[in-house]
Amino acid sequence: MIGLQRTRSHSLRVVIVVLTLLFIAASLLSLITVANGDVVRGLIGLAIFIPLAWGLWTLNNAARIGTCVLLWYVAIIVPCGAINPFAAINDYGPNSPDVWTLVAYIYPCVALAVLCLHVLGKHKSEFRNKP
Repeated sequence: MIGLQRTRSHSLRVVIVVLTLLFIAASLLSLITVANGDVVRGLIGLAIFIPLAWGLWTLNNAARIGTCVLLWYVAIIVPCGAINPFAAINDYGPNSPDVWTLVAYIYPCVALAVLCLHVLGKHKSEFRNKP
């Protein structure tokens, strides 16, 4: 563990491990996208998620900021898009689910994102500014 040994907080270690595993999974999905023929979209995903995973693991401040931007996107923009009545009409056809079903799909992701934002903000002094 290159950077993780320097942390004093167990909650920060757990959040970094979880986020790094999520970024590695997103990188693998991007690699599958490249293998399926959508090269540009897959390479963009790889260019985003691999540096974020490595940067979080080594406690780089730029990776923390990039991760916070992605987590704010999950916490604010994703619920607005999923609980949009027009998206429900277009995606689900005439028998669209009620709003509480959509909220039940989105709530765990938003709650996890807010928790990770809290821990990353609380322990920002643990991250280094220079690579």
